[in-house]
Amino acid sequence: MKLKIATLAIGMLVLSAAPSAAQWTGCGIGVGAGVFNGNAYDGSPIGISTQGQKADAVVFCDYRMQAFVLGAGVSYGTFFGDAKDLGISSDLTVYGRLGVLTSPANLLYAHGGWTDVKYDFGNTWTGHSTGYKMGIGDEFRIPNSPIYLDLRYSYTQLNPDAFLPPNYNGAANFKVNSNEFRVGLNLKFGPGMFGNSGPMFESGVEHAAPVVCDPKLANCKK
Repeated sequence: MKLKIATLAIGMLVLSAAPSAAQWTGCGIGVGAGVFNGNAYDGSPIGISTQGQKADAVVFCDYRMQAFVLGAGVSYGTFFGDAKDLGISSDLTVYGRLGVLTSPANLLYAHGGWTDVKYDFGNTWTGHSTGYKMGIGDEFRIPNSPIYLDLRYSYTQLNPDAFLPPNYNGAANFKVNSNEFRVGLNLKFGPGMFGNSGPMFESGVEHAAPVVCDPKLANCKK
């Protein structure tokens, strides 16, 4: 009962807070889900393809430089569907991104980084494969909230040696890659999440000009 009351109180606080402005300097957390297809082939007409879904969690930090945003993050994802049935279980990704603000509340960015995919194909054929991930994305603030919607495309190229069975002859031309489309929700911490500003966070709203004393308007303090 106490947990339900606390959850309701937090929800009312978020909804009743002053409309937040876009905050691009700071840190946050997020969750996401997406679909992907993976391919393994050795140059011949015959290859292996799999599809599936993935859910992930991410921790990140960003820094705004005028119209640009530089950031970095770590994500951990779990696979579902055909990919899980095949034996692909999870991935860990460390990435950076660089974006440009197309409006005060919208960021168009490119991202890239290192990824590690864990798999278990049965018997002794288990392990992990590392590689690189890159792509583009668009993140924008949901109006009147501290929540950001993150749409992202990623292309992944993995080291094929880890996926090859022992004594495989086609290793020289073997390739493993995937394409992923992800939708995420991010929450950014700090005073800016409720439309204020602080020394380590910013609201993205220009500060109002100082009030000039005008005796005719009787706004001068003695």
